[in-house]
Amino acid sequence: MTAAVAKSVLARSTAHSIVEASPRTKAFAGTLVILYAVITILPLLWIVATAFKSQSDAIAYPPKVIFEPTLEGYVNLFTVRTRQTPDFIAKLPPPQTWYDKLVRKHDMVIAGPSKVVPRFVNSLIIGFGSTFLAVFLGTLAAYA
Repeated sequence: MTAAVAKSVLARSTAHSIVEASPRTKAFAGTLVILYAVITILPLLWIVATAFKSQSDAIAYPPKVIFEPTLEGYVNLFTVRTRQTPDFIAKLPPPQTWYDKLVRKHDMVIAGPSKVVPRFVNSLIIGFGSTFLAVFLGTLAAYA
């Protein structure tokens, strides 16, 4: 009889582990992690989607979720465009590249490259330089 009681007590004690989570707790934790990941990634997906919207779609209210993707924003970023009269554009040779075609749809021509790359390099130099200077001076002050 004591062996049967010991076996029964042993069976009851291993039925529930204090250390290991139950399957229901694991499923709840997994659901929370997935929900958090989706909520966290949505703004980043929205930013990426907006990068491929036209200017009117990007500022539309209510926001457009379904749109026709375009690279117009990148053409605006990396080139300087000027508005021209339809007569001037008609005298030009036909557009050679996809971005020339895109710009001419808006009665514009590309005047040259933009200054975004040199300005970005200047920002990087200032950012890294000020960080280095702050760490260097902070280290000297800490030793003092």
